[in-house]
Amino acid sequence: AAQNMLSACLHRELGAESGVVDFMVATYAVLARIKAHRGADAGELLTEGAKVAERLVLPRLSATVVAERIRQLLDARQVREARRVAQDLPDGAACPGGIGVVIDQIRTGSLAAVLSAEGDHAGAAALLEELIDDLRRRGQGRASVTATVALVAVQERAGRRITAERTLAGALALVVPAGLRQTVVDGGPEVAAVLERLAERWPEGVAPVPG
Repeated sequence: AAQNMLSACLHRELGAESGVVDFMVATYAVLARIKAHRGADAGELLTEGAKVAERLVLPRLSATVVAERIRQLLDARQVREARRVAQDLPDGAACPGGIGVVIDQIRTGSLAAVLSAEGDHAGAAALLEELIDDLRRRGQGRASVTATVALVAVQERAGRRITAERTLAGALALVVPAGLRQTVVDGGPEVAAVLERLAERWPEGVAPVPG
């Protein structure tokens, strides 16, 4: 059974259906986030996405949908429920190669978010710093910027304001050329607060980048 699941995973996500997975991620996870931002209930859409992921054996879609559900629960301050849902995050070990790596990245980011919401900012920061180092080693610049923005939010919540400013200043050097402005916008109120301080300090829009 495990071998069949692995074969299905590799066939669907690494073969011709990989583009379909990207489309489904947009259909369920991204659309659910848009609905939530508009004040609508996205729970039904995420539930449907989870069922599709299970039926078609698409672990990357499953991980993305669960991560989005966790994000929305944390936004609603339902931390205990977010911790419970985090238990449903798939393990990338079931899918070797690139897909498994992506799944583990999603899992790490979500677990860090839950830890920070629970007040364990040090634990969350440690997870994210390890993730960022791994992403940079792999040359995954866009994903590393996303994780760095999450780290900024954790640092700001922990009261490490100067550290958060330095971290975000370093990320901003990559944000504009990579077209990742929305990543910063989606970072939440903590990242917005750090960005506002940087803008006040460097009104010309150029902050010194830490070495």
